[in-house]
Amino acid sequence: IQRRDQAGAGKEETAVKISYNRQAAVEYAQTWALDRNEEWADYSMNGGNCQNFVSQCLLAGGIPMDTQGESVWKWYGDTPNNLPNMQGRSASWSGVDEFLNYARENEGSGLAAIVDASYDTGEVGDVLIVGYGEEELYHAVMITDVVTDEDGNVIDYLVCSNTANQKDYPISAYGYTYQVLITFADDCLFLGELIDDICIRSTWFKWIGLEWIHDNDASIFGASQFDRNWTVLFLHVFP
Repeated sequence: IQRRDQAGAGKEETAVKISYNRQAAVEYAQTWALDRNEEWADYSMNGGNCQNFVSQCLLAGGIPMDTQGESVWKWYGDTPNNLPNMQGRSASWSGVDEFLNYARENEGSGLAAIVDASYDTGEVGDVLIVGYGEEELYHAVMITDVVTDEDGNVIDYLVCSNTANQKDYPISAYGYTYQVLITFADDCLFLGELIDDICIRSTWFKWIGLEWIHDNDASIFGASQFDRNWTVLFLHVFP
């Protein structure tokens, strides 16, 4: 992976490979399925909070906000903003159809996903978008457990969601007749602005595995917890 100059003249960007921690995403989902995290806006009375909740879960699992390119996924405030900058809220953060489009179209930095994967291939930490047809998608949920029969065949998923609030609830009990499975790669890419030789600006509040790509050298760093807004991660880059 090489550095890319996507931010304009005079700005370098550094590629960082992020590991998606499915268990961390599931733990967040189970913690907040029946409640609300007051650090975030709640859209329950404004179209529903389901996708906002799922986005928070993915972020908790280490998938970075994406402010690069035409497809963005971010929340820096409640004001709608689909521009590639660190301001406002993208439609993909809180809208079911918009998130599905982002997952399908995104390349490069941010979430790496397969949309319309075979329904029986889901894992914990994956997402289901459900409704009554391709043009009638109404709800997003996070898979928290996979239910199998004695032969190991998937027969159901337990999910967490907001609006309605459900914790480890069978997806089969919803009654929706159309499901889209979104599966996520174990690794995704963050392209961040290079500030100096040993630090980058980041957009996520929790990461589990971080690989710093510096020319042909890479180093792995341990887990930590950060605020989601303009965190600066100081990383030692070995020569």
